[in-house]
Amino acid sequence: MNGGWRGWVLTFVLALVGTNCGPPGPADSPTPAPLRAGSGNPDAQASAVGQLGPGELPSAVPVEADDTVWGAPNAPVTLVAFIDFQCPFCARAHQTVKALEPHYGADLRVVYKHLPLDFHQDALPAAVALQAVRELGGSRLAARYVDRLMAEQHDLSEDNLVALAVELGVASAPLRARLRDPRLLAAVDNDMSVAAAHGINGTPSFLINGRLLVGAQPATEFKNAIDAELQAVQKLEKDGVEPREIYALRVVENLKAGPTEEIDRTVYRVPIEGSPALGPEDAVVTIVEFSEFQCPFCRRVHPTLEKLRERFPHDVRVVFKHLPLPFHEHALPAARLSAEVYRTRGNAAFWQAADDLFTGDLGEAHLLQTAGRAGLPETQARLALGGEAGQQVVDADLNLAEDLQVRGTPHFFINGQRLAGARPYEEFEGRVLAAISEARQALGDAAAGVTPASYYTQLMQTAEPLAGPKQVTEAIPTVGHPSWGPERAAVVMHAFSDFECTYCARVEATLGELLRLYPKDLRIVWHNLPLPFHKNARAAAAAALEAHAQRGNGAFHAMHDLLFASHVGEAGPALAPEDLRRYATELGLDVARFDRAMADGRHDAAIDADIASANTLGIDGTPGFIVGRWLTTGARPLRYLRALVERALADSVAARRKN
Repeated sequence: MNGGWRGWVLTFVLALVGTNCGPPGPADSPTPAPLRAGSGNPDAQASAVGQLGPGELPSAVPVEADDTVWGAPNAPVTLVAFIDFQCPFCARAHQTVKALEPHYGADLRVVYKHLPLDFHQDALPAAVALQAVRELGGSRLAARYVDRLMAEQHDLSEDNLVALAVELGVASAPLRARLRDPRLLAAVDNDMSVAAAHGINGTPSFLINGRLLVGAQPATEFKNAIDAELQAVQKLEKDGVEPREIYALRVVENLKAGPTEEIDRTVYRVPIEGSPALGPEDAVVTIVEFSEFQCPFCRRVHPTLEKLRERFPHDVRVVFKHLPLPFHEHALPAARLSAEVYRTRGNAAFWQAADDLFTGDLGEAHLLQTAGRAGLPETQARLALGGEAGQQVVDADLNLAEDLQVRGTPHFFINGQRLAGARPYEEFEGRVLAAISEARQALGDAAAGVTPASYYTQLMQTAEPLAGPKQVTEAIPTVGHPSWGPERAAVVMHAFSDFECTYCARVEATLGELLRLYPKDLRIVWHNLPLPFHKNARAAAAAALEAHAQRGNGAFHAMHDLLFASHVGEAGPALAPEDLRRYATELGLDVARFDRAMADGRHDAAIDADIASANTLGIDGTPGFIVGRWLTTGARPLRYLRALVERALADSVAARRKN
């Protein structure tokens, strides 16, 4: 290989990083104080967010100075792992990767990047803790800390995060001080943006020299990908490519080849009513953008969307949806403010405000100036910044993002087809051209009666709702079931739960808050759905039903609370037979009768009936909820379940009017 060809490829690497959604450079991120080599400064491992590691060439999958790395810098194969320390599948995959390390030795380098999922409350603090340990103890010690975190997923409290680091020789006081350092949060944010740029929104996910591998795959899948890369690298080495160039070149080639998984061609149901839009109403291509104003990659893709509208002025419209990420402190106030501008000042004012927010800082002074330029009085602007205005619109967009399993920004749906990350303009253009072609075919069918103005609405009628609420028509029994709230409540919420399920325990506080918000309008009816792989769940369900049988709703509630309270602690839920008997004693139940009930299976029929009901309704996991006539699953946040209660209340009012 001659030097000219190699130079061309490296130029292409740099161009790819510039046009794709690569990590922000030091100018985009806070920079630590200057360091003095050899000073013994504990900050000697600190780096600016987005700064490349020593000797690393620019790459669309960068190895950065603040990454935790195992292995040699010039290893022919680099495995970049996007992980969440609370994800059990990450722990499983981590063991697989650890087994690969001695097998490949100097041929493999492992780079850890963060992708803490928003429904894992301890994942983000653990990610920040790893960054702090890396700064204080270096990358090798941080790699050992990764091992400890994966093994200790049951307890990622701050005290245990510190204790695990202390075991490895990190001093407690400086570590605790660092856990509040915004630089480390910015480093995690940067990793998440790298993941989003490559359409990665779940864990574990891996890029092996840029080749995508998703999930806790068996070792053979990893070996196949690594062995294929080693063969490709051997060809580069024979052509005289220097070791430091190999990773960047292989990433280019693998990204040009595209992801190993097929493009998702599913058309998802993405409603657009009530959202800001740019472009003609009869455009045949609708690009729905989930975005936020603090994300550097959302800012970077903004010109791409403008270029698309210039290229297709009559065919493309862009619809904006809010997705302020929880680790961006200014994103939510900015979203509320822009939502209030849209509500009170209209569509044009919103887009003017959006341009201001994307180009300026998001401190309070600039937000108020943006509001003023958009015509929003300061009093209204301050209400929005404080959460008293604009929140309802933002919550609706956040709920839709949950339904569509959108985890990061920016995220797009082009006529309902998913495209994640700040992709190059050419990729957007190709998808838009394909959508225009499909639309013209549909519009050419005169018998269908579809017009350009109605095309998107027609498309959405048969689109996939994914995780959105589904309508239920089956009758669900309530008689004899434990419940909370008034019997004649306007809305009945059926909760299918498992006492051994962590997510069921987590959502309990949300259910309590719902009852507080709707004391007269909401009744929650309990149904047992013990999952077969939870060995103590069925016995716990029987214990709760026996408490109900002996002393009614009050005793059930008390037993229910004890069972879920047992999830707190390092050992996990205490639901063994001796634990259940102890709870019965604490509650003053007839213990002899309790023992007989647990032995003779008298509550089996009731539990089996609940399981059969769940199967009929299509609930195959816990927790599951039917709110009025709307079914949803998972430990949904308060705003999501509250929206369903409001929808069910509206259904109740409409039904009364009809009758």
